[in-house]
Amino acid sequence: METRYALIDPIIAALGWEMSNFEQCACESDPRWETWNERFADYVFWGPEDEKAVLVIEAKQAKNDLATSEEEAQLAGYVDGLTSGIAVLTNGRVWYLYNLNRRRRQEFADKMEEEVFILEGNMREAARTLHDWLGAHNWW
Repeated sequence: METRYALIDPIIAALGWEMSNFEQCACESDPRWETWNERFADYVFWGPEDEKAVLVIEAKQAKNDLATSEEEAQLAGYVDGLTSGIAVLTNGRVWYLYNLNRRRRQEFADKMEEEVFILEGNMREAARTLHDWLGAHNWW
């Protein structure tokens, strides 16, 4: 929870998402609207039409490095069946962006488009990449 409140939530807000607007965002939600599913992603962001998940984020603790195989499999399970949008695996410091529009790629790992490092390298470039890929303006 500390990672979400201190690192992830402020970035999401800066990207234009209104986390208090339940038409845009749900926490601990199933992106496929399957009420019998017991697996919930940390954040699900909805587009304005068809109650369609456009962005799904799975958050991990900031103190841990992302060991992508296990965490990636967890995120893949949340977005299984979605054919569009963006899936994100993050610990607040590193953001892995997966393009769900890549239908031809069979393996979820092959859908990774960007790795964004918040605390390393060029902050302006990191902010621009997150804005371009995850900004609310893309859907709202």
